[in-house]
Order: sequence, then C-alpha cells, then structure tokens
Amino acid sequence: MAIIVLIYKNEIIDIINQHGLGSLTYGVDQITVNRIVISNFNNIPFMMDIANIEEGDEEYSNFVCGGLCIAGIVIAVVGGSVAMSNASRNARKSRNDLKQAELEGRWLTREEQNRLKLYYQDEYELKFLEAQNAYMENQEKINVENQAVRHQSMVLLLLASIAIVGIAAFMFKKVK
Repeated sequence: MAIIVLIYKNEIIDIINQHGLGSLTYGVDQITVNRIVISNFNNIPFMMDIANIEEGDEEYSNFVCGGLCIAGIVIAVVGGSVAMSNASRNARKSRNDLKQAELEGRWLTREEQNRLKLYYQDEYELKFLEAQNAYMENQEKINVENQAVRHQSMVLLLLASIAIVGIAAFMFKKVK
C-alpha cells in the first residue's frame, strides 16, 4: 500500500478530495498523504478506490508490475518479521505496563483509547515511510545499474567503431 501511495500520489490526492477527506493540492508533502490514508484504513469505499488505481493503469508494463510485486513481497516479509518482533516486544511492554497500573480489570478511558490510536497511527506512518524509502532506494539502485550498462555499451560501441575504422584503413592502404 505504501508503494502505491508513493507512486500514485496525485491520483490518491484526487481520491482524498473526492471523498471529502481533505482539500489537498498536488504540491502537498508525502507525509500528509500518508497520514490521511493511514487514518482512513477503515473507510471501505476510500480504500476500494485506492485499490482500483493500479488496475486502471494500462501503460504499466508486466515487467515493472512483476518487479513491484516481488519487491512488495520482499518488503512485506521483511517488514512482517520486524513488525512481529516489535509487536511481541511492545506486547510484553504493554502487559507489564498494564500489570503495573492495575488496568487489567477495567475498560480503557477515552484518553487512553486516543493515546493508543495515536500510537498505532504513528507506527503505521513509520512503516509507510520505511517501505517508501526502501522502494526509492531500490529505484535508485536500478537507475545506477542501468547507467552502468549504458556506459559499458557505449565503450564497447566506441571500441568496435575504432576496430572497424582500423580494419578499413588497413584494407584501403593494402588496395592502393
């Protein structure tokens, strides 16, 4: 989801504006868009519109989509492992906090619910930013590799041209 929000930022801004969740311009920063998407995970029509963005893009090649899917799976597995580790650590800490505060036998107050909601929104925001950062690093790595391949091709083409000119000059000299 984080990568879709990063790639299709302008389309998601349109969806946010259509659903009345904000009045954003295309110049708004990525963090604001992330926060609105995260805070509306439970808004089914909004999330369905976001899910439909990628399906409607006819120009997207299968190669890029496949790469994104593989990258998404890798990010999900790594993120899931880290999230499970953090979740267990946080759960242990929360259990200890609950025991210490003796909150086990009563309902959470509105203030405690709001603090928990803000805590989980911050966690989602961090996960979004991490996934988007990983995607951008991967794109930069691909761009560097492509540039190296282009450079190597140009060097080989130059060497081949020099060899052809040398052979032609040798043959021309031999014919005279």
